Amino acid sequence: MNVNRAKGRNGSALVMAVITMMVLMILAGALFLLFQMNMSSYEWVEEELQAMYTAEAGANLATYMIVGGADLPQDTQPMQFLPDSGAGWYDLPTDDLGEVRVFVDPDSMNAMVSSGNAYAVRCLARLESIEDTYHYGMETMVMPENFARFACFQEHPTTGGYYGDGYVFNGPFHSNGPFCIFSSSSTHDNDPFFYSLNIARQPSGEGFYYYSAGTFGVNPTTTPETGDLQIQPIDLLLMGPPYFDLNVDSIPFGPTEVAWGNAREAAMAGGLYFDASGAGDLLDGTRLILKEDTLFVLEAISFVPDTFILSSLVEPVVWIENGADDDIYLKGYPLADSASCVNFPLTIGMNGNLYMYGPMVYPNTDELDPNNDDLLGLISVYGDFIIADDPDNHASIDPWPDPYKTTTDWINGVRYCAAIMALDGVLKAEDAGFPPGDHDFKIKGGYIVIEEGGTSTTAPSGFTIRCNYDTRLMTMHPPYFPQTQNWNVIYWRDWPDLTELMLSADLI
Repeated sequence: MNVNRAKGRNGSALVMAVITMMVLMILAGALFLLFQMNMSSYEWVEEELQAMYTAEAGANLATYMIVGGADLPQDTQPMQFLPDSGAGWYDLPTDDLGEVRVFVDPDSMNAMVSSGNAYAVRCLARLESIEDTYHYGMETMVMPENFARFACFQEHPTTGGYYGDGYVFNGPFHSNGPFCIFSSSSTHDNDPFFYSLNIARQPSGEGFYYYSAGTFGVNPTTTPETGDLQIQPIDLLLMGPPYFDLNVDSIPFGPTEVAWGNAREAAMAGGLYFDASGAGDLLDGTRLILKEDTLFVLEAISFVPDTFILSSLVEPVVWIENGADDDIYLKGYPLADSASCVNFPLTIGMNGNLYMYGPMVYPNTDELDPNNDDLLGLISVYGDFIIADDPDNHASIDPWPDPYKTTTDWINGVRYCAAIMALDGVLKAEDAGFPPGDHDFKIKGGYIVIEEGGTSTTAPSGFTIRCNYDTRLMTMHPPYFPQTQNWNVIYWRDWPDLTELMLSADLI
């Protein structure tokens, strides 16, 4: 039987064409679905990114306002920060950015040592689209820079002296003007050490120090190594900022520039305030002794000491409203080979001179102990900080009764634990020629002064200032200790899962 083979072939081709068309239709549908999915995914990613940028913009705006002086929470509870445009949300300037809610959360852990040590700024962004509502969270922490963080701060240091071999500043060093650094040895093992060295740029437009042994205007230098000098640790300082920076901004300083009045007001409100309307005026030359939570006050040799329990104060601040030329003497309670002072955060301020007439050592000297809050701040608005001359240096009799005698002739050096600030004065010795020999005055903390005055001579005699930085001062400071006008941003972090409930919670 004859078969029409051409007809069979045509039928097979038709089937193949139908199958091919169906496959193409399926592929087209899949491609269209994939395209739609990709478009939706792209739109989702785009909206998510926009929400992230909105959260960052809100946090940046709040940070900018804080740095500019906006009001902050006065207690430990979070506060809504940006103004409410409606239902708790703040509309950012353009329609594309969406809206945010921002809360500022004070650092409750440091409430004892500061009226505002650090603030978490939390921002939740909300972005409306046709398909959905998108949220994104962001958090940053800002901290006001406190003068207590400096191992040494000087407004306009003298160029009549210099920092030479053996000097160590193992904390931040800031100067608003140039000073002298010098090394007399060709080796570098004992060259001056600066944890960080910052000098403000000068009117000439460039910051510098003098490579000089106390000679003004000689060898202005802009590098950490020159001649026989190699400032240590050289590897870090050669990296430049923030370790070695000679062009930082000047920090305003002085009684009219720094807000020192907060400490005085705190003492008046709930601390110990010495004036005619408070705890009474103190005589010129009054001697104070700190022993843990107790302050002993002896106004004159023939008087009976007064005793004040400081741990009962609402505000841990003592302020002495005395004259700018009056003297106050302060030391710790004498022990066998040391002297114990405060065992809690405390600030003592006055208008006049403060004489350091003996050692003062924290009961707890472990900086790594998280429960260690032994911290002392000392403020003089118009006076100097003076290392008292001990009558024993001159074979004289100290007329003051024990334990109020001056004891600053210790062979092993005098230890003094505090962050000390003289807003219009210097750090100096009452007599730089005594005691004979080479002695150390060891400050555990830091000193913030107009300049460092004379404390020793090349005879040698007197005291060399040795600063042993208290590393806790990087993140905490004595109560109501004055702040600079700068803020530091501690960290930024994305927080995609931040909710409105978490936004206003007291989390730090």
